[in-house]
Amino acid sequence: MAETADRFDAAWEAAQAGDADAQLALGRHYLAADDFGRARRWFGRAARAGQAAGYTELALLELQGLGMAEDAAGAREHFMAGIAAGDARARYELALIDYRTGRRPATECLEALAEAARGGYAPAQREVGVLLLAENDVAARGALKLAARANDMLAISTLLCLAQTDGDTALAGDLTRRGRELGSYCAERFGTEPTGAVLDALETPLTAAAIPAPTAAAASAPVPERPLGDDRVRVYDDMLSAIECRYLIEVTAPQLRPSHTVHPETGESVRNDMRTSYGYSLHPLQEDFVILGAKARLAAETGFPVGHAEPFALLRYEPGQEYKPHFDYIDPASGEAGQELATRGQREVTIFSYLTSVAGGGETVFPRLDVQVACRAGRALMFRNTRPDGAPDPESLHASLPVESGEKWIATLWIRGRTLLS
Repeated sequence: MAETADRFDAAWEAAQAGDADAQLALGRHYLAADDFGRARRWFGRAARAGQAAGYTELALLELQGLGMAEDAAGAREHFMAGIAAGDARARYELALIDYRTGRRPATECLEALAEAARGGYAPAQREVGVLLLAENDVAARGALKLAARANDMLAISTLLCLAQTDGDTALAGDLTRRGRELGSYCAERFGTEPTGAVLDALETPLTAAAIPAPTAAAASAPVPERPLGDDRVRVYDDMLSAIECRYLIEVTAPQLRPSHTVHPETGESVRNDMRTSYGYSLHPLQEDFVILGAKARLAAETGFPVGHAEPFALLRYEPGQEYKPHFDYIDPASGEAGQELATRGQREVTIFSYLTSVAGGGETVFPRLDVQVACRAGRALMFRNTRPDGAPDPESLHASLPVESGEKWIATLWIRGRTLLS
């Protein structure tokens, strides 16, 4: 404790003396303590003193409305200032916003992503690497390794998945060890037991300056539909890749909480014995280029623009956990449904992808349609919650059967009748 206090005192003195790096560090200290007012002041001082990252931190506060009203225009100005001052993260964040909202063409946003990767921003290197996997194996793995060298856990988790797919057990074992040291959920749950060998798993001839830009087409690919007994339920095998499945799990795992349901009278989110899983809904700002690519691919099958999709909702079921028969549509007669339906529209369609295969149990069943679907990693399941006239469809009743062994993970998109993009 005394050592921590001494470091803070030293940073405070340096910041007061005009040290921009110390001012940035103080801003991050107060940000971690949720003291957004002090964080903003120190980030502002750091920016004025020439620390480019100060502009980016200010922009992120404004974008999220932390300690102030949300200010998208102000955030954009600060991101632009950060880019002008050479901050790779500012370039990344602004490109991601524009990619999400369609403000700039996708090709321009992906080029800006690559520029941020060339500038040394590890998350951008990792995301370029994942998007390039279908296009350029050498460059893809090289970009991932550059990010992994900076201890980017998602990059290490992705490389681990690749090594396991390749059947390289020694490399997978070494990457498992590295991932576990960083707290990787996927390395812990799905890793390969490390061998005695410690390999130079991150050796690559690729330099940051040589990282290419992915193409817009990398984010989407048509997937054939498999018919079931009732055409209101459709299945698409291999909708998401093994890499995307692991990626979504790794992003979400640390944030899982016991799942809730909506109280039919109050509209409040409450615990309910009918749903015993764990879940987390990603904040829109957590949906990066890789996640948005997966989201766009799923949404495309629904016939609605991706802007009608809620953020990804991730669920994990362990042995014995289930979700008893229920509907996904919003009951017009419940609680605050009137305002909700007027502003956001009905949940017209549900589409989700299984992120893991399940050894036993966990099937999704539609009791009124006599349909049952087994869990298989990458498989997507889509069904309508409403009839052609827009009324809730009682035939959409469905359930997740108890898992008997293993873990069941799904990533769900609920498609609304109105656009959710602001």
